[in-house]
Amino acid sequence: MSGKIRRNLDWPDYSSRTEAATHRNPPPQLEPELSDNREIPLEYPPHGKRAHTPMTQSSQSSQSGQSGQSAQSSKSGQSAPFEFFTAAQKQRPLDITGVENAILDFLVKGTDSDLRNLGLDKGIMKLVDTEEQAAILEHVGGLEPEIEAGGSCANVLRVASRFGTRSSYSSAVGPDLNGALFEKELEKVGVVTRLAHVEGATGTSVILVTPDGERTMNTHLGVCREYRREHLPLDDIRRSKIFFTTGYMWDSPNQIDAIELALEVARTAGCKLALDLADPFAVNRSREILHRHLEEGLDVLFSNAEEARILTGLASEEACREMARTVDVAVVTDGPEGAFVGHKDGLIHIDAHNISVVDTTGAGDCFAAGFLVGLVRQQPLRVCGELATLLAADTIGHLGVKLSHDIEPRAEKLLATHCTPSI
Repeated sequence: MSGKIRRNLDWPDYSSRTEAATHRNPPPQLEPELSDNREIPLEYPPHGKRAHTPMTQSSQSSQSGQSGQSAQSSKSGQSAPFEFFTAAQKQRPLDITGVENAILDFLVKGTDSDLRNLGLDKGIMKLVDTEEQAAILEHVGGLEPEIEAGGSCANVLRVASRFGTRSSYSSAVGPDLNGALFEKELEKVGVVTRLAHVEGATGTSVILVTPDGERTMNTHLGVCREYRREHLPLDDIRRSKIFFTTGYMWDSPNQIDAIELALEVARTAGCKLALDLADPFAVNRSREILHRHLEEGLDVLFSNAEEARILTGLASEEACREMARTVDVAVVTDGPEGAFVGHKDGLIHIDAHNISVVDTTGAGDCFAAGFLVGLVRQQPLRVCGELATLLAADTIGHLGVKLSHDIEPRAEKLLATHCTPSI
């Protein structure tokens, strides 16, 4: 869908690291052009996250300097049996419950010159204040952006729901048009919404996509930063196979308090814990906390090569091996070099796809969604990685987080070729 930005440049500044914030002036709203005959972006919404997926060309895996053992090719034979869920977990009514930032995205096509003129670092998610966002809107205000519901976790659940997973999502939105649109788009694809309606402005992100497909995100978090422990859907967490969140949640003190409680409840309830590191910025900001959670135990950890390097100091393959020492399943994606999936029984290399890149927005979200769908379907780890790569490669051929109309039969064909859970 597209629409003109109604520019209100007097936005509140949510980029300061204070717990409280006042919410008076809303971020830009859509003009009332939102008829129900617009294209539904799922097909998909974007957000939040860098493309951390294998997406441009196939490559052989590198050799491991530590063990001298090459990663297994994605085309190699089956390995030792691998069971991810216990029998009791398989009976839970919800597949995934996720908590993170609800963001409405405004995607516009730009150039490297636009980025330089605005002083933006290419490919990075940046939290912007009032003056920065005003300058960005002044620069792109004459364009008609693609407008989609986003936020990294919301993208993962929306994409996963397209393949039949039963999901619940919680965040904070404001009592505004952006919040209503965000909620409607989630409900449209069957995601159960547990949204806290907080006085103030729904989060937004202006995303500039350059001709090489790279995206630069300028995010105004709005009332996302007001999310608190009392907003958590604790019953849904306890009834889920997987609890999913991202590194973006370690932000304001009340968000940190909420996500720490959510992880504690999920661990106590016996949920599988899946975390996406989300962004180099988020890893640098919360490195000590993330190390603590790795030590306490995670079941699935997603990262891209740069995030893994920041966390471990190692290159992709070695970083994946290192993280797999404390994480049940560690996944490191490395663009054209493909992806590495680490587990106590070995390391798998998944080849990248040869794809013409249109927009990398949300490719990492689609990768995570595909991998989690594979786990829910009790597929081998190799198949989980191949499904993840298929979805990520498909979405980068579209502007925004959209999937092709024929993606379901292609995915089901892949899943149907394997039925015995194994690594």
